Amino acid sequence: MKNYSFILHIISIIMLATIFSGHAYAGPVVNLCVENSCKNKASIEVSNKTWKTIQDIYSTPFPTDKDEQDNIITSFTLLRADIYNTLAHNNSLGADPSVLYETNSVDINYKNAKNILGILLDNHLIKRHYLRKTVKGSSWSKAFSWSGISNMTIVGSTGLLLQSLTDSKQYLFEIDSDALAESASISPYSH
Repeated sequence: MKNYSFILHIISIIMLATIFSGHAYAGPVVNLCVENSCKNKASIEVSNKTWKTIQDIYSTPFPTDKDEQDNIITSFTLLRADIYNTLAHNNSLGADPSVLYETNSVDINYKNAKNILGILLDNHLIKRHYLRKTVKGSSWSKAFSWSGISNMTIVGSTGLLLQSLTDSKQYLFEIDSDALAESASISPYSH
């Protein structure tokens, strides 16, 4: 009877270990704004395959901030594509990922980008930077035409402000809010 109890105990431990190890690679859930009011958010789970790839990207130590910035761009691109492909398969409009992305405003696309970067930070994959705030183009420039009517344009970049934990330098994470296929970029930020 003791052997039977011992075997059942071992089997239950193995089953629990299998269950918990399977959850280690389960993709996190991102709350995505799918309308300009952002009142209703879609909860999209990152696919296990994409999440495993993301974890592999961050599995080696990074000697510099630049290495981590390159990996932030790569992982963001993979996550955004995966999330919008999932959303495209589960929307009532039947729209493809690019159309769903392009119908969002710049503000919504940056809110979503912040949420996507948030899962990298929450899962302790980004270790050399932290996300400070959204920076909006702030200065205005007048351009005069021959008719004397002036056009106002925003000068300056909109993006998410990252700060290095090693040297406190600030960087601007920018996305193309009109094209899903365009890669994000990170550049030094000066205000």
